[in-house]
Amino acid sequence: MNLIILIGAPGSGKGTQSQLMSNSLDYPVICIGDIVRQEMNSKTELGKEMIRYIETGDLVPSDLINKIFLNKFNSLRSSKGLILDGFPRTVDQAVFLNEVINGLNIRLNIFFIDVPDEVLIKRLTYRSRADDKEEIIINRLNTYNLETKPLLTFYKHLLNTVNGNDTEKNVQSKLIACIN
Repeated sequence: MNLIILIGAPGSGKGTQSQLMSNSLDYPVICIGDIVRQEMNSKTELGKEMIRYIETGDLVPSDLINKIFLNKFNSLRSSKGLILDGFPRTVDQAVFLNEVINGLNIRLNIFFIDVPDEVLIKRLTYRSRADDKEEIIINRLNTYNLETKPLLTFYKHLLNTVNGNDTEKNVQSKLIACIN
């Protein structure tokens, strides 16, 4: 199996690129953010618990995210490839992922979609999601810098950096060209 991991700040285009790559490669996407939003909209117990974190711009704790990921991953393990959007978001989650895939025949392709902060803020303020208010955006970017950016060091030996401040099509072309 080919496992593609997209890392980037909120607004970097991970969701857009994961869908474009999914269409191009015929790989399913595990988008943790979408799953979290579905849980919250369905007002499940897990969703209600996650709302408290999302409304302030904080990350949902890893133990909850790991459970969500593992359920979805196990249901899609027979795929020829998978695209991960929003997982892992922390080094703890990356360690968990390594434990999950250890011993499985999986090729990792890890991409960092690099976009300057001022572009991220502009992109996010034009969206219309509840968590895209400027003060929450700034908190989300700060949380990203503290919690997610260390993944760049964790995966440095496998990391491909792509300039995300380009057209969707150009970013997609660069991502596809780097896949093993």
